[in-house]
Amino acid sequence: MTNRLTKILALVSMVGCAATHESVPVVHLDPMVLHSDASGKVRNLEARPLFKEAQKAYLAGDFEQAVEKFTLITRHFGDTSYGPHAQFNLGLSLNRLKRWSLAVQAFVRAHKTMKKPKDRTDAMYNVVEAYEALKQWPQAEAALRWVLAQGLLPPVDRVVAKARLGQAYFEQGKLADAEEALNGALDGYREHIDIPILHRNVHVAHAQYQIGAIYKRLFNSIRFRLPVESMKRDLIDKSHFFLKAQSAFLRTIRQGHAYWAVAGGFQLGSLYEDFYDHMMTAEVPKELSEDDRKIYFEELRGYIRPLVIRAIDVYERNMGMSDRLREKGEWSQKTKDRLDRMRTILRTEFRDAETAP
Repeated sequence: MTNRLTKILALVSMVGCAATHESVPVVHLDPMVLHSDASGKVRNLEARPLFKEAQKAYLAGDFEQAVEKFTLITRHFGDTSYGPHAQFNLGLSLNRLKRWSLAVQAFVRAHKTMKKPKDRTDAMYNVVEAYEALKQWPQAEAALRWVLAQGLLPPVDRVVAKARLGQAYFEQGKLADAEEALNGALDGYREHIDIPILHRNVHVAHAQYQIGAIYKRLFNSIRFRLPVESMKRDLIDKSHFFLKAQSAFLRTIRQGHAYWAVAGGFQLGSLYEDFYDHMMTAEVPKELSEDDRKIYFEELRGYIRPLVIRAIDVYERNMGMSDRLREKGEWSQKTKDRLDRMRTILRTEFRDAETAP
């Protein structure tokens, strides 16, 4: 009996020795934690199923649920491979909910923890929307410059990034940098004009509009000031910027994007209106007698009446375009308000002049 037991133990020992640690497959299990929800119910959380649930909620448009689930992943599994991607998707979900400050935090954390250059670029690219909404233009500029420097964006995103960079520069008053970035976006559009998504693209149209806005800002910055020699130079410079802005806004209309086309049409009309206003408020030599002042303004009215008529014509055309494009937003209402003003000015200030066509 003892000999038999000894043999059995020896066989068992041999079997155990055959299964060394080198031959046993290593199984990596997904991390798992116990979590107590708001109601006090304890739930068993696993990273992979929870990530899939969060993705499903995001794709279904349930961004509140997506935020809740992605947050759980970042809290309990943040140091696993799921953490950085959960942070990124959390940022996307928060963007959709317009919780901009929290979105910035999520994208910045994702950018810091993601390993692949493309993923880090995507995180920095997507944080820009939140910076723009918060009007944090220096941060938007820095993010876009970094993204563009990586050279990883596809053509369409590169065009969009340059257009948005131009906007960030413009909002900070960096007009030369803005023009360079915006022209870069438009050059990229022309280079890849065969890509359908760039046709009537909101960012391309906005870039063209912003070029006009730059020159309109320069146009408006020049006011007619004495002495007369200075006023002559001002008129030359102002006319130059007027033509530049006019050309850019006409190109904006030709882009064919409804919103920015009507915006461009409004700005065209406002160029003539602003020119009229600036001429009317120009400095007048103090030494002019009362009779001389009357003669001066009578002569001036003859020069500026065409500006009023032209503004009315452009505003009326823009209202027609707004109707055709069914774009009845803010620019349509602004056009109507300015049209009413210019018609009133023509009727009251030039009532003794020839009736406008």
